[in-house]
Amino acid sequence: MALSEPDERGVGIKRVEPYEVASTMHKGAYDEVGETYGALVPWIMENGYEIAGPSEEVYLSDPQNTPPEEILTEVSFPVRKS
Repeated sequence: MALSEPDERGVGIKRVEPYEVASTMHKGAYDEVGETYGALVPWIMENGYEIAGPSEEVYLSDPQNTPPEEILTEVSFPVRKS
């Protein structure tokens, strides 16, 4: 696939090298996602990994159409074996 520089809107193609992630789902309001981080980070360390970059959140629900207690968010960190 060819790479392209961002256009005037900032949209383009970039290559991202593959990497491992530790990931979990958060179900509930966005302001409660800290609890999920509080469970994921210790799990990463307890299983012989270390965090290798910033976290990422993927919002899987539309907050306009989903009750706060039903919102789904995937939380992940890139990891590497320590």
